[in-house]
Amino acid sequence: MTGYSPALLDEIRTGVDIVELVGRFVNLRKAGVNYKGLCPFHAEKTPSFTVNPKKGIFHCFGCGVGGDAFAFLMKQDRVSFPEAVRALAKTAASGHASTSPSVGSIPRWPDASASASPPRDGTAC
Repeated sequence: MTGYSPALLDEIRTGVDIVELVGRFVNLRKAGVNYKGLCPFHAEKTPSFTVNPKKGIFHCFGCGVGGDAFAFLMKQDRVSFPEAVRALAKTAASGHASTSPSVGSIPRWPDASASASPPRDGTAC
């Protein structure tokens, strides 16, 4: 998590509705104060995946995976932490523009995949 201030990360976490984020990938149902659904990270028939909107976390009692919005996006989309920070900052900015960090304030990290592949047009560098 180096390179990002804890205050910035907390601001992004606050601006992202974790139920809405997880709900894009998991069919969630209200169960008391939490939401439950089938875990997207392993096969199961009985819901053991829980999202707690008040704490802003998720946890699967079947496979043990858990964390915050950053951890969910990293695991679900197989992205790095800096990529998850940028994506969630954009989500927070679009949903709560007045209270969210500006996307321009998120430092850019070099993308290793950009330099790893040759140009697609057939020309060499």
